[in-house]
Amino acid sequence: MSIAARALKALGATLRHDPRVPDRSTQLTFIAIFAFCLAAPIFFGYDRERGTLRLSGTDLPPLCYSRRLFDADCPGCGMARAFVCVAHGEVGESLRWHRLGLALYGFFAAQLAYRVWLLRRGGDSAAPRAGKWLHYTGWVLVGALVVNWLAGFVSGAGNGNL
Repeated sequence: MSIAARALKALGATLRHDPRVPDRSTQLTFIAIFAFCLAAPIFFGYDRERGTLRLSGTDLPPLCYSRRLFDADCPGCGMARAFVCVAHGEVGESLRWHRLGLALYGFFAAQLAYRVWLLRRGGDSAAPRAGKWLHYTGWVLVGALVVNWLAGFVSGAGNGNL
């Protein structure tokens, strides 16, 4: 077993897709998480001049401890601002804050739709195929986040956030 496979197993994750359909309570938990991640940014705003998130007219403190402690971007730096921009229909601005913000937001929307579909339809024959597609798409996005971060780190450009 490779080091990566052992590390993922320790975290409870696996690269291999499990075709079993999760139980109802697990599906409801996933639905709540993805719905929150997609809906919460609607209530936020951001100040373009300072690049800060705002809630009810109040600036929120920076969320990234990597930037705060090490003065370096983490793989997700700018993602919250990118999600806020996507939620407000500002796709170009979203890409400015994080190159993968739109892709991740779309992935969350696909996951939400898939989970609702699973609850309504149960475990029919298409469920494992759709789940497999989303599983591997998720791993591709995780890899893309790491590659994006490394490329930004090497070039000094960050994650796309200016």
